[in-house]
Amino acid sequence: MKVQEMVGWPRPGLLGEDVYGSVRRAALRLRNLRAFAHMPLSDLTARDRVHIFHHIPRSGGTSVSRAMQRWFWIIRDYRPVTGGDEDFFRNRKPICSLRNYQCLAGHFATDGGHLAERYPEVFGDKRFRVFTFLRDPLEAKISLYYYEKRHGMNAGVGLEQHLLGRSNYIANRFPCTATDYRSVLGGYFFVGVTEHMQDSLDKLAGLVGRPRVKVPLLNEAARDQQVLMLSPTVLREFRHRNELDYLIYQYGLDRLTGT
Repeated sequence: MKVQEMVGWPRPGLLGEDVYGSVRRAALRLRNLRAFAHMPLSDLTARDRVHIFHHIPRSGGTSVSRAMQRWFWIIRDYRPVTGGDEDFFRNRKPICSLRNYQCLAGHFATDGGHLAERYPEVFGDKRFRVFTFLRDPLEAKISLYYYEKRHGMNAGVGLEQHLLGRSNYIANRFPCTATDYRSVLGGYFFVGVTEHMQDSLDKLAGLVGRPRVKVPLLNEAARDQQVLMLSPTVLREFRHRNELDYLIYQYGLDRLTGT
């Protein structure tokens, strides 16, 4: 099995969860080894520039992770898909022991597990460099719909119904409000934009002192005709109900372009 098949693997099927998990973890370790070819030796011991990837679901994070694995040894801190919540919330990663060659990565997307709740010390301490990527709100919610549909999580729900529910999906990942989103995002070392993935990664490479890498958009869920049938009325209503997400997205665009 090729290492590059790790991202977006199908579920284990007949392999079984244990075997599948072991093989996937081995592939992750092999891919992580690539990072050592591009880092200074001082990063193995220094702790003054520790990076943290706040991976917002359906925002190109799989593509970003592919680049990160060429730059850092990834410390995964993702909530288990099924079960294990008690252990996850009880066991934080040893954030203060991480070194420059490592990068903590996780969704940090649930109550009690948001980044500012799970690791409040990373904000306000200049040695921690938190970064994230934002996606066009409509594209993010459409991608979320097809991802959930593929995994049997929204049976019987149409795309229009999905889009008009759970407003401000992006804002809730932090979380932030219309009054504090600038200060919340201002605490991030870097904010990339999915629609400008390569440009974002090139700029991030320069900031972290790593070589540029070309990364395709990965793990995008297949779509059907529902996308083409979205009416102007639904699209207007979506934008109205997700005004905060559009403010956040525009903030990301402005930061990326320096406007």
